[in-house]
Amino acid sequence: MIDPQKIWQSAQLPTLPIVALKLIELSRSPSTEVSEIVATIKTDPAIVARLMKAANSSFFGLSSKVKSIEQAVVLMGTTAVTALALGFSLVDPSTRQGPLGEAYTSYWLQSAVQAMAAKRLAVRTRTANQDDLFLAGLLVDLGRLAMLKTIPREYQPVIATAQEQQQSLVETESLLLGFTHVEIGVQMMQRWGLPEALVKTAAVHHDAPETFAACTGTEDDNVLRITVLAAAVGEYYCGAAKGVALGRLRKLAADFFKLSERDLDEFLCELREHVEEIAGLFSIDAQSLPTPSDLLSQANEQLALMAVSAQAETAHATARQAAAEHEIRKLEVKHEQLKRLASRDPLTNLYNRQYFDEALTRETERCARQAQPLGIIFFDADRFKQLNDGYGHAVGDDVLKRISAVAGNMTRGSDILARYGGEEFVVLVSQPSEKGLEKLAERIRAAVAAIEIVQDGKRLPVTVSVGAAIAIPGRMQETDGADIVAAADNAMYTAKQAGRNQVRLRNLLNEFERQLFPMILQRRFSRWLVSKGAIDPTNASRALLHCQTEHARLADLALQIGLLSAGQVDLIRAKQLETGLRFGEIAVQLGFLDMPQLAGLLARQQENARELAVVVARLGLINANRIQTLIDAYETEIYPAHSVAVRA
Repeated sequence: MIDPQKIWQSAQLPTLPIVALKLIELSRSPSTEVSEIVATIKTDPAIVARLMKAANSSFFGLSSKVKSIEQAVVLMGTTAVTALALGFSLVDPSTRQGPLGEAYTSYWLQSAVQAMAAKRLAVRTRTANQDDLFLAGLLVDLGRLAMLKTIPREYQPVIATAQEQQQSLVETESLLLGFTHVEIGVQMMQRWGLPEALVKTAAVHHDAPETFAACTGTEDDNVLRITVLAAAVGEYYCGAAKGVALGRLRKLAADFFKLSERDLDEFLCELREHVEEIAGLFSIDAQSLPTPSDLLSQANEQLALMAVSAQAETAHATARQAAAEHEIRKLEVKHEQLKRLASRDPLTNLYNRQYFDEALTRETERCARQAQPLGIIFFDADRFKQLNDGYGHAVGDDVLKRISAVAGNMTRGSDILARYGGEEFVVLVSQPSEKGLEKLAERIRAAVAAIEIVQDGKRLPVTVSVGAAIAIPGRMQETDGADIVAAADNAMYTAKQAGRNQVRLRNLLNEFERQLFPMILQRRFSRWLVSKGAIDPTNASRALLHCQTEHARLADLALQIGLLSAGQVDLIRAKQLETGLRFGEIAVQLGFLDMPQLAGLLARQQENARELAVVVARLGLINANRIQTLIDAYETEIYPAHSVAVRA
C-alpha cells in the first residue's frame, strides 16, 4: 500500500498547457466566438499543426483540403477542436520508450478505442453532442496516466499482476495499492475544471452494470450510458480480463441500448475499422489491436479456464459442477463457431461458400422485410477441365486466382464475391437494379476475357459464362435466396449452351415490381440531387456511406405524410392477412395510392432525405444555405401536400 499523496506531490503529475486550460474555459461559455478559439489555438504552433493534420485526415472526411486553422475550426466545430487539442496536449511520444513504454502505448490505444466507440455510439443513437462524448471516451481513464507518470515503480507490478492473473486493472489496483485510477482521475478532472458530466461518468464507469439500473432515459443519462459502454468496449479490447469484460459488455449493451449479441458483434467489427483513423491522429500504433474474432477466442479461452477452476474448487457441490459442465458445453459450441469464422477460400482469398450462404440468408431476410430486390451473379470458368488437364494444376490455380482478382476489381465494396466451389464463383449484389446487374455481369465477363496468360508461347483462352438473376424475396418465402441463386445458375448454363463467354439474365420480378422499382430509384433524394446537377454520383455515394437510415414501416410513413388514413391502413392490413401480398401492392390495388405515391413512400423508407442533407452539408459537398432549398423542392416534387383525397 502507498499513500496517494505521493501522486499529488509528484513533480511528474500531468498538467494541462495554458492553451488547453483556456480552451476548456472558452468551451463553457455559449457566447464564445470562433475567433477567440482560433486565437487561443494559435498560441501553440504544435497543436495548430496537429489540428491541421486532423482536419485533412479521413477521420473528418472533408471534401476539400483545409488550408488554415480558421477554416479547420469552422468546418470541424469548436467542440471537436477543443476535444482534439486537449488530447494532443496530453500525448507525450517520449513515454513510449523505456520499461513502461508498452503500458503507455496500451493506455493511449485503449483511450483511442473508447473515444471512437463513444463517437460511433453517439452516431448510432443520434445523440447530438458527439464530440463531447469523444472527449469523454478519451479521458475517462485519465487516472491511469497520472499513476504511470507519478508512481511508475509501484504501478508497474500492478499492471504486470493484472496481465498475469487475467483480472481487471481497477480490481488489481484496489488490492495492491489501496486506491484506483478511478479515484485519481476524478480528482484530476476536478482540479482541471473539466465538465461535471465528464467527472460524473469517470467516477462510475467501472461500476457493476446493476448500478446503472436507475437511468431514466434523459439526455444526461444517455451521455453516461454511451461513455460507460464505450469504456466497457475499451476494457474488452485492451484489458487483461477479456472473458469477464465480454460478459459485462454484453450486459451493458443489452440493458442500455437493447443490442443483441449479433448487433454488438457488428458494432465491434465496424468500430475496428474506424479505430485506426483516430489512432493515426494521435500517432498511436493500432496494428496490435486484435480483431473481433481474436478477441472472442481469447475471451472464450479465459472463460474455459475459469469454468475448469470453478469445477475443481467445487468438486463436492453437484449443482455448481453441473453448471460448470454446462458452461464448458457452451464454450465448445463457441469454439465451433470460431472455426466456422474462417471465411476465406485459401486459394483465391475470396469469401468461401459458407460465408456466402450466411450472407445470403441475412440479405434475403432484409430484402424480404424491406421489399427490396436481391441480385445474384453466377459465373463459371469455360472449359476449365481441359485447361487443367492440358497444362497442369498449377496453371489451373493461376487461372482461378486471376479470375478472382479481375472479378474483385469489378465489384463494389458492398457486394460479396465468393468462390462457390471448383471453378464456380458467385456475387451477392447490393441494392441491384435490372440494368445495373446486367452491366456488372457484362463487366465481369469482359474483364475475364481480357486476361492474358501465355503458356508455351501461346495465349490461353480464359473466359467465363455468366448468369444473373434479380428478385424480391417473398414475405411468405415463396421466393428465397436459394431460388435466386438457382435462377442465376440456370442462366449461366444457358449462356454455356449458347456458346460460352456470354451473359444471360433472369428477371424474376413481377410486372408490378418491374414498374415500381425504377420509379423508387428516381425518387430517392440522392438520385434526385444527381439528376438536378447538385452533386455528382461519386459524392452522393460517399455521403450515403455516412447515413444510417432506420427502417420505418410503410404504413407509419403514409400516415405521417397524410397519404392514408388509419381506417385505410386497417383495411390494407386485413387484406394482407388474406392474400399475403405486400402492404404497398394492396394499397394500389384498392386505389388508396397510385404507383408514383407508393414509389415516393418506398424511396423515403430507404433513404432519409433530411439525414442525407445534414451529411452532405457537413462534408461540404453542397453549401449549407442551399441544401434547405433543395430539400423543400424535393419534397414538393416527390410528396406534394394533399396529393390525394384521403378516404375515411
